[in-house]
Amino acid sequence: MFASTIAFAQPTNCTGELLGSFGGGAHGFASSGDGRVYLALGSGGLMVVDASDPSNPVSIGQFSTDDFAEDVEVRNGYVYLLIQLGASSSLSVIDASNPANLSEVLQIPLPDDAKQIRVDQDRLYVENGDAGVIIFDISNASSPTQMGLISTPSSAESIYVHGGYAYIAASDRLIIADVSNPSSPQVVSQLEGFDRAEQIVGSGDGFVFITGLLDQPVTVVDVRVPQSPVIADQSEIYSTNTEFAYQNGYLYLGSWGQSVGLRVFDVRDPFDIQMINDVNDLGFTNNLQIINDRLFVSSAFDGFRVLDLDSPTDPQERSRFGIPYYVVDVGVHGDRLLIADLESGLYLAEMYDPASSRVVNRADLADQASDIVIVGDLAYVSTNNNSQGGSLRIIDLEDPNEAYLIGSVETNQGIDSVEVSGDLAFVSFTDDGFGIVDISVPTAPMLLSEVSTGDHPYGVGVHAGMLYLTQGARDFLIYDISDPSTPALVSDRTDLGFSRDIIVRGDRAFVMQLLGVFAVYDLTDPADPQQIAQLSNIRQNSQSHMTLVNNTVYACGSDDSVIGIDISDPSNPAEFSRFEGIRYPNAIAVDGSSMFVAGTFSGMHTLATSGCPVGCLPDLNLDAQLDFFDVSAFLTAYAAMDPSADLTGDGLLDFFDVSAFLVAYKAGCP
Repeated sequence: MFASTIAFAQPTNCTGELLGSFGGGAHGFASSGDGRVYLALGSGGLMVVDASDPSNPVSIGQFSTDDFAEDVEVRNGYVYLLIQLGASSSLSVIDASNPANLSEVLQIPLPDDAKQIRVDQDRLYVENGDAGVIIFDISNASSPTQMGLISTPSSAESIYVHGGYAYIAASDRLIIADVSNPSSPQVVSQLEGFDRAEQIVGSGDGFVFITGLLDQPVTVVDVRVPQSPVIADQSEIYSTNTEFAYQNGYLYLGSWGQSVGLRVFDVRDPFDIQMINDVNDLGFTNNLQIINDRLFVSSAFDGFRVLDLDSPTDPQERSRFGIPYYVVDVGVHGDRLLIADLESGLYLAEMYDPASSRVVNRADLADQASDIVIVGDLAYVSTNNNSQGGSLRIIDLEDPNEAYLIGSVETNQGIDSVEVSGDLAFVSFTDDGFGIVDISVPTAPMLLSEVSTGDHPYGVGVHAGMLYLTQGARDFLIYDISDPSTPALVSDRTDLGFSRDIIVRGDRAFVMQLLGVFAVYDLTDPADPQQIAQLSNIRQNSQSHMTLVNNTVYACGSDDSVIGIDISDPSNPAEFSRFEGIRYPNAIAVDGSSMFVAGTFSGMHTLATSGCPVGCLPDLNLDAQLDFFDVSAFLTAYAAMDPSADLTGDGLLDFFDVSAFLVAYKAGCP
């Protein structure tokens, strides 16, 4: 693997390095014929999956890329990865002889925005947009050399090669070129009149099938005479199609329409095609290939599925291999990561080498997971199934290779976030209000109360018997929860700005507001918070999720960055760092010198940090001094089971936290 150095602001001794990305949408894949499947994962780079047992696919390798991995092909032990670099692109050649140690041997710049690559024997064809189709000689698999170019009058989108001819879907037309001499390909015919020709596949016996991405029909073209192609038939079925696959007279189409995940067409009579099945429970599909009589279907949201074609008209799912994509939260438990994906659920991944984390288990325990809190060996995971409601699920993580659901509470609304304090869990609903759950018996959690607040709370914090909610334009709601079965509204503050996330530590609250303001509040009077400081222009994103590590707050930035804020003096917070180059950050977890960043639409990213300030652990009242007041603050928080007393960061309050405080207090502050 190769790593990217991330730019970092002041101070210069605080550095960060992107070790790797994990997951991302499955945009393209290829098979080497030996049971291995190679996945182009967009921001997640390349993943190798052993699918020799199609009922149990297993990830066996990962390769990180600086930019977007769009498509992939494989030949003779080498992987060809198409990488998009903004408005340009490149071809990465990767030695895959050892999937656990993938290494790039060559990268070839391409002249335009390439969309697709295809291998036919010892030739690699690159669909390169307005630049046409570039033909590479890959007889020496590790060192492709350009040997020919098919110029196209409109943008080349997709290609099918058979019998010495290349069939190119090129926006408004089909272009057929003689490639028997690939050093000098010759266009022999063009068939115009397509609204949007973007995908093409062939039957191998003189017919090609064309469709597009913008509600286009399936069109069958008779190319038995390549110099004179004619339309044989068009379907009356219109959908937002993506790639498709053909085998033995049947055509399988994916779709971006969630209600039409996979369609099956009978094309045995190419002059009279018929749609015969609509497998609409597959959701979004964007790449299909048939490998050894099985249909592999990839999704930009939840990896790929393996379907049996024993009955070609009725494909049956045999297995699913999930890949984190729409990652909204991440937690650390020992040497495992717990990854919450809003589309495809909960993942358990190993991180022995943070640069090559891989899925150990996709836990079908929390579909559309939205937030994670880990306390000891238990994970509290909220789910959001939109109109179908949500749940708080309690999951046992004692077995590092498995996750077990031991308790659950269902709710009528989806749950966005969860906070745990002692024997209570506090959940914010996606539509309106919050709920309080008794988790004293994890196997039998019980919903104690539900409260309507008139809107969707974004952040939840707990301190001294008070619940603090940030709720957009209604900024700061404070509830007395001394009786959790009947929370009572104490204050409704609307003078603070459009608020998002909140972190409460001791008698300080840190609030992220939408317009680039990080505010600090004094909670000495819990019912009447007073702002004592603010930091402006920090360019946070619309989610503004934060993580507190000792005396540092890390926040997600709107410019593909993670922002570090020093709060050792809460009356004077200061931005000290900015990790740049992280795609769409959404949430952060920190474990020692490793930082794990959840990426919306981009998977999970791992960074190594060094030299970054962590503040003074025992300075619990954040006054930049160590004295009796810190001892009192610790004892008060410990007695109240306040999370600020969890100095070991394991989610538990026990002797080890007392020991950690005493050791840190004796050591003093830097």
